[in-house]
Amino acid sequence: MLEINEIFSAFQFAVVAYVFVCVLQKQGYIFESYGDFLDDLDRRNKRWKWVTKPLGNCEICFAGQIGLWFYDASWPHDIFSHICFISFCILFTQILKISIEKIKTN
Repeated sequence: MLEINEIFSAFQFAVVAYVFVCVLQKQGYIFESYGDFLDDLDRRNKRWKWVTKPLGNCEICFAGQIGLWFYDASWPHDIFSHICFISFCILFTQILKISIEKIKTN
């Protein structure tokens, strides 16, 4: 079972993933060229989508990757806790995405 500090870390990673993919890769921001690189790679060959999405072309996939690798390196755990942590990262990212979209439309 996850502890509260692990759940809070999952939320923090969701914020990082959302900001990195949905804000910092937009035109005029610091990681614009990285986002263009991923988009270009994806446009050239659709077979690369499985690589480009977790590397930053999809905020949900990117959050899952952050959760996968960070949790593995940070806490002693069992496989169920690891899966729960990754799931929380993805869930929180989806909640952030939907919430921000609703704020923008209102």
